[in-house]
Amino acid sequence: AAAGAYVHTALTAHYSPEYLQYGVIGASGATSGILGAYLVRLYFSRVRVAYWIFMPFQGVNRAGRTYVPVVFAVIFWFVLQGVRTLLQFGTEGMRVAYSVHLGGFACGVVLALCFKALEEGRAEEHLVAARRHFEKADWFGAQAEYAEYLALKEGDVQARAGLARAFLAGGDKVRSRTHYADAIQMSLKKGERDTAEALFDEAARHIPNFALPEDLHLDIACGMERTLKYRSAMCAYEHFVWKYPLSTEAPFVLLRMAGIFEKRLRNPREAFSC
Repeated sequence: AAAGAYVHTALTAHYSPEYLQYGVIGASGATSGILGAYLVRLYFSRVRVAYWIFMPFQGVNRAGRTYVPVVFAVIFWFVLQGVRTLLQFGTEGMRVAYSVHLGGFACGVVLALCFKALEEGRAEEHLVAARRHFEKADWFGAQAEYAEYLALKEGDVQARAGLARAFLAGGDKVRSRTHYADAIQMSLKKGERDTAEALFDEAARHIPNFALPEDLHLDIACGMERTLKYRSAMCAYEHFVWKYPLSTEAPFVLLRMAGIFEKRLRNPREAFSC
């Protein structure tokens, strides 16, 4: 808003100094700044606009709404503000400080660039494209876009899980297993245990004998049992025994399974078999 006010003051002093005695009030400069930052950060997005086509001599009168690239919409708006600014100075009846919009918009663009919003936008462009490919069942396109995004944002757990799902949907369970394991480990490092357990449960349902490194796998399984997710815990324990039958923790795991069968699932026969 301040940048827009300075631009307006400078232009007014040069072209219409008689209006310097009047103040400027409103928040349109700040709003224009947000629009400039939006253009830098989300340049790849599309916005919904309303239109009205009225051509009486051709018999055309049509209105509606459609999506257009944000670059086209914002540049059109900026040009419109510039034209109005040029037409306004040197004439009477100045009511709207259009030059404030230009200054605020420019300031928003510069600040967004200074805060590296463009780099963030380039990364997010890959993420949005990956989700679109996934929704269209274009698994290979989704894999490529997720990989491009993760090359820029390695620590995004949900994107890593999305890549795992894309590989799974494309029939590549080996790579899917690897990325699910990475996503689970990243979640635990961030302290997001609920997310880690949910991802483990998801992977175990779709990938036969899905297993993590021994200590991590046991940690996940015991965590599920502590949070009363008994069936998920049983699945994790079963996968542990299959993957690490000679582990020193295997007897402990079998005892945990027996306890769940007997006390929680009311199945003493299965408990005895453990």
